[in-house]
Amino acid sequence: DRTESVVDGFGELTSLEHRLSWGSVDADRFAERVRPLLVELARERLWSRHGVDPAVRPEQARRIVGKSLWQLMTAPPVRRRTRAELARLVDDLERI
Repeated sequence: DRTESVVDGFGELTSLEHRLSWGSVDADRFAERVRPLLVELARERLWSRHGVDPAVRPEQARRIVGKSLWQLMTAPPVRRRTRAELARLVDDLERI
């Protein structure tokens, strides 16, 4: 049922928005909940849209996702992110 899938998608979007809002306030919450989700989304998009596995072809993946998103994917989190930084990361994800 299309209506049901739209409602499910809205719930997922609301959940993601809630996690992102906390990610700009609480560095630990960002590291534990938001960052892994963003990394997984980036990996899924790299594979589904470009056929690139970042573990196998990291240089190509890095070129596709850009510097900020690549750092998020590969470097350990060192601080909390501002809302503007989170918005840019989401924009980068959408661009993939």
